[in-house]
Amino acid sequence: MPRQAEAAPPPAPVPEPVRAETMKQIASNINDFLKSSSSNLQFMVDVDTKKVVVRVVDSETNQLIRQIPSEEMVAISKALDQMTGLLVKQTA
Repeated sequence: MPRQAEAAPPPAPVPEPVRAETMKQIASNINDFLKSSSSNLQFMVDVDTKKVVVRVVDSETNQLIRQIPSEEMVAISKALDQMTGLLVKQTA
């Protein structure tokens, strides 16, 4: 008895991109929650890259312990974005 071909499952829906204002509000809500639990994590959205940045801060001294992505990586991302913009302007 020949085997029938199985139908492929429907493609998963593509999620819509999250707006910058929504990301900022989410980061603010997380920060408010973490303040109430006396944690030393801070979430923010970088203005230029629109990417989430997580900072670990000493709760007693308020000194930055670690940032993910690092300041250097954020700077590299900004520089690459600027170079991409220049490349598009020159080829257009």
